[in-house]
Amino acid sequence: MNYLIFLTILPSYLLGRYVYRMDKTEKEPAGLLFRLFVGGMLAVGLTISISHLAKDSFPILVSDSTDIKTLLIYNFLGVALIEEACKWIMLFIFTWRNKNFNFLFDGIVYGVFVAIGFATVENFLYVFSEGGGIITALLRAVLSVPAHAFFGVFMGYYYGLSKMDHNRKKGFLLFMIMSLLIPILLHGIFDLCLSINKWEFIAVYVVFVLLLYSVSFKRIKHLSKNDRYIK
Repeated sequence: MNYLIFLTILPSYLLGRYVYRMDKTEKEPAGLLFRLFVGGMLAVGLTISISHLAKDSFPILVSDSTDIKTLLIYNFLGVALIEEACKWIMLFIFTWRNKNFNFLFDGIVYGVFVAIGFATVENFLYVFSEGGGIITALLRAVLSVPAHAFFGVFMGYYYGLSKMDHNRKKGFLLFMIMSLLIPILLHGIFDLCLSINKWEFIAVYVVFVLLLYSVSFKRIKHLSKNDRYIK
């Protein structure tokens, strides 16, 4: 039991620690990061509530059909849209008017901490559910948890750009939309490839994951060295 709890928490801890250490310009307050992490945890409850409502109103969003069209709708709208929107809401509530949100890299830090809060609770639900266990914990440690964190990197990056352009209506609106739309697209592709049991989609999934991880780490490293002040 103890090692399972350790494996469930470890990936979120390592990813949060990494992003925190890469924030070279000005460290974010521990209290704020804790609230964001808890906000991500609360987003799981919000996701479950909205999903139940969606199940009653739009059955196709929770369908277990193997039809490609149904899987597209389910993964992009029934899962990715709801989960990323709930994380985005928590991100906005806790940070948009916070005085510490004064550098572009801050957006990435905030996005990742909300994401790993969400991923930690989700990890517990999967690892300790029937059919879970050490294999589930290991697979999620290298796939699902990092994926959530990297969706958070993209969310936070465009969210930070929207903060920089908050006085320009067009730029603000564009980046705000992208801060939600890009993570939804990435999340949808990630889940869709896993939902279709065909080797072509498994191959796409492997390439997609490698690109997602590579681009995310490069964006973190680049912005860590080239951070910009938000006026």
